[in-house]
Amino acid sequence: MYNLTEGALEKIMRDIDVPNPVLQVLSYKKLPRNANKDGSGNDRFRLLISDGQKLNSFTMLSAQLNDLITKNILNDYAICEITKYFMSSVYNNGEYKRVMLILDMEVLVSGDQVGNKIGNPTNIEMKP
Repeated sequence: MYNLTEGALEKIMRDIDVPNPVLQVLSYKKLPRNANKDGSGNDRFRLLISDGQKLNSFTMLSAQLNDLITKNILNDYAICEITKYFMSSVYNNGEYKRVMLILDMEVLVSGDQVGNKIGNPTNIEMKP
């Protein structure tokens, strides 16, 4: 079985540092491109990640890691070790949301090999 770092997402979202958590990417979504004035711009990917207990959809993949998705290294159900991340806040629908930006990661097991969601994770309830 795959050992996810259970409880890591709730800690991370509450600004408690969790070094190198092992998480599962359940899915990803390509966001509309924010083009620069010259029309260039990087694709951005939003991830739905799980620690086996909780889910977090407010996770962004750093643009320099896009190759992981475009080369199908990072796919649905992949198990990953997050080696570097940064927490930020964005204003969304009248409230601030905590966002996890993944700066570096290692794909430990391909989603093709895992094949399904691990555990029965639920949404993190962030109460002020």
